[in-house]
Amino acid sequence: MIFLFSLADRHVINLSDINKGVSQNDEVEFYTIGNDVSMRECMITDLKKRLTNALNDANMDNSKVDDLLEWLEGNYKFFPVNEYSGWLSVFVISRN
Repeated sequence: MIFLFSLADRHVINLSDINKGVSQNDEVEFYTIGNDVSMRECMITDLKKRLTNALNDANMDNSKVDDLLEWLEGNYKFFPVNEYSGWLSVFVISRN
């Protein structure tokens, strides 16, 4: 399976979604590749572009985006970074 995401990540697929679509007998392995966009310095740059564009496209107020990003920038160091915290995910599904 290959999933591609838009700038606004309109359709994000996570482990919970994958588990809903597989059989109870199937084995699902999950890990992520890289944390630079999801949990590191690039997260701020990435989210500024994504959130601003998504809110503009939806004709919604984006005046609080900078406040959120400022908070994230001061606190992302406290978010866990491990093999499951990256934004680019790999799911290996073994059918039994």
